[in-house]
Amino acid sequence: MNEYGLFQENGSPHMSQRYAGQKKLWVKVIIRAIYDYVLYQDKRQKVSNDRLYREASAWIFSDHPVNSLNHICELVDLCPDPVRSFVLRDPKPNLAKLRLAERKMDQRQPGFEKLVVDALSP
Repeated sequence: MNEYGLFQENGSPHMSQRYAGQKKLWVKVIIRAIYDYVLYQDKRQKVSNDRLYREASAWIFSDHPVNSLNHICELVDLCPDPVRSFVLRDPKPNLAKLRLAERKMDQRQPGFEKLVVDALSP
């Protein structure tokens, strides 16, 4: 793991650059699951939102070896435990930080990993 305790440092820098776009895509999938879990857990929401919450919850907390948070985190060298801890505590105040990290990722600015780590940290 790196100094932030979330992103692991596996492989060479060349490999990291080669798959940077794919890594960003999978990190965005993780962020979307966090949003769906946090924003739609209120039972007063519409039925379609409740479905999003249930699917996000099942995906985040699954220990299935394929198509789960564990699997995607392994692909992007991300530790899944801070993600799970984030959604279990009151994460709404930190969603703005997560959105900022996502915007930096969209703008192809370096350092989005640190912003994601900061947003997910207690």
